[in-house]
Amino acid sequence: MTVYPITSAASPRDSRRVTNAGVPTRVGLALCFYFLECAARSAPAVMIKELSLAFGTAAVGGSVILGTYYYSYSITRLVAGAALDRE
Repeated sequence: MTVYPITSAASPRDSRRVTNAGVPTRVGLALCFYFLECAARSAPAVMIKELSLAFGTAAVGGSVILGTYYYSYSITRLVAGAALDRE
């Protein structure tokens, strides 16, 4: 049985250099958006009564406003997640 060494077909000049230069920036942005997300999710729940008074609606109207907010938030969250996952 003959054993042959494993060799690469590509020369060192052809191989691409992999760098992780953007990783700290991405992680920092992700942490920033995570904390903003926590604040954005909790803020409307704390002031439902004030929002209903400010918009002149009943509880159902306030629920519709908050529901619209959360639907638009979920769509933008998908877009932001896809942008962060892209490499």
